[in-house]
Amino acid sequence: MAASVPLAWLLAATLPVAAAQPSADDTATPATASESRACVEVEVDGYRGLSYDCLSQQMTPPPSNQPPAADTTPSEAPLRQAPNQIGIPTPATLSNRMGNQLGHSITPQRPPRSPDAR
Repeated sequence: MAASVPLAWLLAATLPVAAAQPSADDTATPATASESRACVEVEVDGYRGLSYDCLSQQMTPPPSNQPPAADTTPSEAPLRQAPNQIGIPTPATLSNRMGNQLGHSITPQRPPRSPDAR
């Protein structure tokens, strides 16, 4: 009888707490198609098989409710163009212009002058 008294007190103390918590049926929401697929882990001979489908589901960001970004403004249009269209030298054009002097001198490579040229 002495052992049943603490058990009764324990049940009486936890009953209001258990009644205050909502049950799983109260907060249940219908599962979407992506939530209904469960991640399955397989273990064969002590080796775990990775579920790449499950990992990609977990790594995918949630869909955003924001509308897609508007088209670029006219001032941002040059940023999307190729460097040679807006006058910025690329490494290939700089190497072509400077020749073997690239990285050694500020003057580009030129063929030697002929003695007849004045």
